[in-house]
Amino acid sequence: MQIFSWLIDVYWNWLLELPLELVTKMKGSPLPPLAVILVKVVLTLVVVYLVYSMIYNVVRRVKNAMAGDRLYDKADAEALAAAAGGDGVAVAPGTVEASIAAMKRAKDYAGMGKLYASVNRHKDAAKWYRKAGMRREAAQELARAGKTLRAARMLQKEGDFTGAARLYSEKGKHLLAARAYTEAGAPALAARCYGEAGKYDEAVAAYGEYFQSAREEMEQQFEAATNCLNLLNGEEGRNKITAEQRKGLLPAVAGRFEQAKQYDVSAG
Repeated sequence: MQIFSWLIDVYWNWLLELPLELVTKMKGSPLPPLAVILVKVVLTLVVVYLVYSMIYNVVRRVKNAMAGDRLYDKADAEALAAAAGGDGVAVAPGTVEASIAAMKRAKDYAGMGKLYASVNRHKDAAKWYRKAGMRREAAQELARAGKTLRAARMLQKEGDFTGAARLYSEKGKHLLAARAYTEAGAPALAARCYGEAGKYDEAVAAYGEYFQSAREEMEQQFEAATNCLNLLNGEEGRNKITAEQRKGLLPAVAGRFEQAKQYDVSAG
């Protein structure tokens, strides 16, 4: 008790006096007694707040670390074991727990992701794949979990523009898909998506770029020509694509149809 009283006395009558002495020197005269008490109270409240914030942040970080490291409870292990068994064959929860414990000790987060993916726990699989740095695998699991747009953005950041574009198209985000296909260097696919997004000028430009330098097999070139013709002959395409733009594309389209021996269509 005496030590506690001594600490309070040191804090109140010595530590808090240090800033007050500085204020006195700057002011040229001592503060009134009431002002001294008020300043000490305010400084004490600030100290209490800072100490509380530090303790709170440390406790929160420890809790988050423990929560992040804890994979599942007993019920979760039993659910995993049941799912892993399949066809009515039971798998002992202890087997799953032992496998996970070994993976955690080895920091085999990829193994954890694979285990969860194998029993269709896709969100959990994505979590551990991300922790393993396997962002493409994490994105695939997110897509399987129904988080398609989030998966597409993750793939795009990883440079898998084609995979991202497919997912964007799947959700009807055709403009985003077109931009991703453009980044992937796939102008024909970008053109198709631009058309589906109603961006006809961009679609025409992308088809023009494609036909100018296409090196794909004739089957792919014919497919692109078919998509381009459908765009040109569609109701909106007829209204929004100018005669000059049509004139620039039709010879390339007709050439692909002729090479595919689709003479009736190319003649039309």
